[in-house]
Order: sequence, then structure tokens, then C-alpha cells
Amino acid sequence: MNITPERIAVVRLDNLGDHVLGAGLLTALRAAFPAARIVQIAPAAVADLYARCPVLNHLLVVPGHVHYVQDSERFSGLLRELAAGEKFDLVINARYAEDWYLAAPMCGVLTAPGGRSVGFLQDATAYQGYDANSYYTQLVEAPDDLHASRYAGVLLKQLGLEQPAEPVVWFAPEDLAYVKERCLPDSEPYAVVGCGASFPFKLPALPLFAHVVQQLVSRWQRRVILVGGPADQALAAAIINSTPAGRVTNTVGELKLHQLSALVSGAELYVGPDSGPKHMAAATGIRILELGWVPSGYPRKSRGTGTAGWCWSAWSQRAVTVHPDPAGFVQRSQSPAYATLPLDNLQPPVIDAALETLLNRTRDPSESEAPEDYSPRVLQLAQGG
Repeated sequence: MNITPERIAVVRLDNLGDHVLGAGLLTALRAAFPAARIVQIAPAAVADLYARCPVLNHLLVVPGHVHYVQDSERFSGLLRELAAGEKFDLVINARYAEDWYLAAPMCGVLTAPGGRSVGFLQDATAYQGYDANSYYTQLVEAPDDLHASRYAGVLLKQLGLEQPAEPVVWFAPEDLAYVKERCLPDSEPYAVVGCGASFPFKLPALPLFAHVVQQLVSRWQRRVILVGGPADQALAAAIINSTPAGRVTNTVGELKLHQLSALVSGAELYVGPDSGPKHMAAATGIRILELGWVPSGYPRKSRGTGTAGWCWSAWSQRAVTVHPDPAGFVQRSQSPAYATLPLDNLQPPVIDAALETLLNRTRDPSESEAPEDYSPRVLQLAQGG
């Protein structure tokens, strides 16, 4: 970059997993511009993720997209509010996929006169008559088959920077103290099981969850801690009812995201579907058993329609994904009720073998499903609140 920016805004309005996978952009920007004011713009649902972030000067919280994308008057009001506030020399929209969140106009009003606004080139519009590309001073081209964690690095290279940008979460010592008191009455090993997913068809059916928890508790003698959001409380209660009493702790809907980061950092294993907490767990470096919803040979596509599979896998060399068989996936996906059907075609013996591999630490590193350019992350532990 020819001019060192003094005020930088990073706009990210999508889901929790996207924020975790792209969080390394913030650490890289701080390393490159130690004196700059860096502001993250994020929806309220993920604000807790940044509560302990040591590289931010400010977090600007905006409503979730469901509150404005279908309400032009409300969206206009949001733009006016942003336009009346702080302006930035450099504004970055970190989302690489379609702009379903109307982030581009926000970037436009946040950019100071003569400043730069940077976004990924969009090949398709999210809404009829909406051209996200027109709001930026610089468009970034990127392939559609990178792992989701790699797009932060693409942005940095476009900015002339070479800093690493690995997924990261932040938490403080008091968060560790809280989760130990809340969830861990003793020092026994524990596993975390995630009970939520962004869509019902990604979420394992209750019998699969019950099997996983039963194996962890009875076969492996681990304490199990259930995590998830308020919408996952019914499923968590059903899992509790189907497993031995006293060995499962339910925190679903209770933990802030920085507390969840602290909790998963100390776990022996995380088990769950493709979701934000899975990526949080991977960012701490613990072992992951992903209960996948697409076959292993699913196309590597992270932009456009039909994105799934490898591009959204846990960014880790300590992860195993259990996949449904291709024929069963096709049959299930062709069902008229597919969008609301829980995932039921994972095989318990395959899950058991994955648990054996992970908990016995017998996996050969050469068998890792991590992408070829994986590099170790550095967990950032904030000191204090």
C-alpha cells in the first residue's frame, strides 16, 4: 500500500463460523499497522466473539440482516446512522461469497473521501437490481474453491501484505475461571458436543447425538459438555434424557462466545456438525470429530451456490470428518422434506472408529484431511477484560 491507513474498518456481517475463519485478518492488520485505529463492524449475534480481542480499538455492532434486508426504510436509516459516524481511510468487506447482507453500501458510507473500500468481486447478485461491485474502489478476484479460511490471506495480498492470517478466538483468564467453576467440578478429561447448526439438514438426528454422547460417557469415561445457542435447547434436553445421569453438563444457550472459546480450549475433543463452534474449537487447536452432512467427494466450492464439504471443514490437522455415503446423501437430498430433515445417514460404527482414532491418538499425520497449505495457528489469550 502506498499510504499507511490511520483508520481501518473491517465489515463482516455473516455467520459465526465465517467470523472465526476470517479473524486472522484482524491480527494481520494490527501487525502491519500497529498505530492504526481498527474497528470491526459485526452483527449483534456475534459481538461476544470480539469482547476479548486485543487488536481492536472498537467494535461497532449493527442489527442482524433479518432486521433490514427486506425493510428498505430500516436499511436506509441504518445507512444514515453509519454515514453520520466515523469515517475510515480503509474499509474492507471480508466476506468473499455473495453479499446477502448488503454490506457493500455500508462500506460505501463508511469510507472517507479519498479513502479505499475493498471487496471481493461478485459474479452474481444476491438481489435483483443490486450491484455490490459498484460500491468499492478496489475489487479483489478470488477462486471459488479455496478453503474458507484462506480468503483473509487473499485480501492481505491484495493490500500488499504478507502477514499470516489464521483462524483465531480470544478469551481471558476470567473466562477460563468461569467455565471451570460452571462446568468442571473436578479435573477429569472432558469432551464438548455441539448441538446446533445453521440449517436442520446439517444437524444429526437425536439417535446419532445420543450414540455419540453414550460412547463418550460409557466407553471412554469422559465428562460431556453440551454447547449451542438458545434455539438448540430442546435438542440438548432430549440428549440429556437419553444418556446416563450426572455425566453430561448442559450449557446450551448460557455461554457467551468468549466463554465458549475458553471452554473448548481445554477440551480433549470437540464433536459436532458443521457450525460456528466447530470452527472455534479448531481455532484453539484441539481435536475435532465433525459429523459431516455431505459425502467426502463433494465438490470443493466455497463461492456461489451449493457450497459445502472440504471448503468448510475444520481448519486443523487434528480433525476427522465422518461422511454420509454418496448414495444415501443423494436419496436424502431428493426428498421433498429435505430442508427440514435432520441428518440420519451417518453410521455409528464409523463414528466409533473415529472416536477410537482421536481419543487413542493413533492417527497418522499423513492421513490428515487438512488442506495442503495448512499452517499452525497461534491461539491469542487476552490478558484481562
